[in-house]
Amino acid sequence: MAPFGKKGFIKAERSLSLEATPPQLELPEMEVVDESRRNQWLLPEEAVSQAEDAAELLIQFLPKEAQSLIQEARQSRGVPLWHMLLGYVMRSADRAELFSPTILPVWESGGRADTPRPCRSCGELFQSRFPEAAFCCNACACEKLSVRGHSDGCPAVEFQKGVTRG
Repeated sequence: MAPFGKKGFIKAERSLSLEATPPQLELPEMEVVDESRRNQWLLPEEAVSQAEDAAELLIQFLPKEAQSLIQEARQSRGVPLWHMLLGYVMRSADRAELFSPTILPVWESGGRADTPRPCRSCGELFQSRFPEAAFCCNACACEKLSVRGHSDGCPAVEFQKGVTRG
């Protein structure tokens, strides 16, 4: 019988058996790892605890929304907070973005992202969910405050009433 069928395909005779045993692989013996040598690369418990404390401190300087998303991601992955923060740094390094960080102006004075700040136009203190916001409302941003007054829902007016955002 010719190896090719009517349409030029190779005919193959196969017999499949559900009882066929997979081929056996011969694996080399596993080396016993010297635990004392392995442990020289692990951080001491105290350093791990300090790293977690430092992460808890640093996360407070991020905007509230970023804090909650990082905490949610940490919980879903089941890893310590310091792993998450260093993971973000490593992702930034992988993308060659270490020389272009986002530095919030409020950090220069040691403040947190949700720290009330003065509006550049009217000077009133306001809180914003946007960490780099310089103006409390659209009227101040467009220099129309003297004509229209503060916009509806202006964070400066809400801050004076005791309403906080975040």
